[in-house]
Amino acid sequence: MEPLKVVSFERTCTACPSQWEGKLHDGRMFYVRERHGQLSVNVSPEPTDTTDGDWLFTEKDNLLLCDSPWGGYVSNHDMVEMTRSVLDFSEVDVPVFDPNVD
Repeated sequence: MEPLKVVSFERTCTACPSQWEGKLHDGRMFYVRERHGQLSVNVSPEPTDTTDGDWLFTEKDNLLLCDSPWGGYVSNHDMVEMTRSVLDFSEVDVPVFDPNVD
């Protein structure tokens, strides 16, 4: 599977757990979360303008679930690197975020 092209995203939580949500080129929403040493990527099954709904934590829509070394605090750069097998951030600016400063 080719990585899904991201057209926009935002960090929605700077505390534990680190979380992001955004829009893909096909109109679907995605949600990334790092908690308790696991990073997960979830994608809505169809185009939508909301991240509300049961799809956020369903296993069938979970594209990536892996161990992470951060324990809840993850920089934007590290999130992009960890999710590169499923998400393509090449056409969006990735803002700098340092959990030790912000």
